[in-house]
Amino acid sequence: MDRATLAKRLRMAGIQYTPHGKISAMDIYRALCGDDKQARARRENAQAEMLESRLQERRGNLIPKEMVQTAMRNFCLPVRQRLNSLASECAHLCNPTDPVHARGVLADWTKRSLPVIREEKHKMDVKSKSLKREL
Repeated sequence: MDRATLAKRLRMAGIQYTPHGKISAMDIYRALCGDDKQARARRENAQAEMLESRLQERRGNLIPKEMVQTAMRNFCLPVRQRLNSLASECAHLCNPTDPVHARGVLADWTKRSLPVIREEKHKMDVKSKSLKREL
């Protein structure tokens, strides 16, 4: 094996060495093959987290993703429908002397607001996915 490759693998494994110093066979093995103890510990931690997650779900402490999505959809859809009807329902209340103008202003506001709300939802979805990957 090339010395540069070995040096790179030693650095990646976090093993301190000097270019002309001695390196133990165990350090070389760890650098090339990985540390079995660390791999085993990561695997055991992952299994423990999965078991804990299943236990929390059985206890009712976790809510299935589909259930949350349905609840959010059931909540957000009526709000969106009300926002879409805002201009036609409230124009005469906002400006009784010129409800046509008021309707245009309110419709424009709704048209600009819905994409902002959609973008905020997208940001929340992205954060949720990144948190899920971290777990």
